[in-house]
Amino acid sequence: MRVSLLIAILGGVIGVASAIQALMTVGNQPVYQDRAVFGWAALILAISATSGAALSRTRPGVAAVILVIDGLLGLGAMLLFYINTWYALAVPCWLLAAVLLFTEGRRTAQP
Repeated sequence: MRVSLLIAILGGVIGVASAIQALMTVGNQPVYQDRAVFGWAALILAISATSGAALSRTRPGVAAVILVIDGLLGLGAMLLFYINTWYALAVPCWLLAAVLLFTEGRRTAQP
């Protein structure tokens, strides 16, 4: 559980930092003003995915689903806003953490 939580947090650091960097770099430029909502959505989804990993102790399956859904939606939002970021590196971290949470949750649930 600790390894999956650390990997999810690493993904969160990458995702949040990338979203903030993208918003600071191009968020105030007129060309990107119409799409800024996607940048903010990517930031919120990165925070949500990372905080969803907090459920790993009590509900690992739910935490895994939150990581996958929010991570992929955040990537889609970031790609609609600004493509030149490191946000895509956060997604494999979240997916790996979700797989670890799901398999660990299944292993502890068996008698």
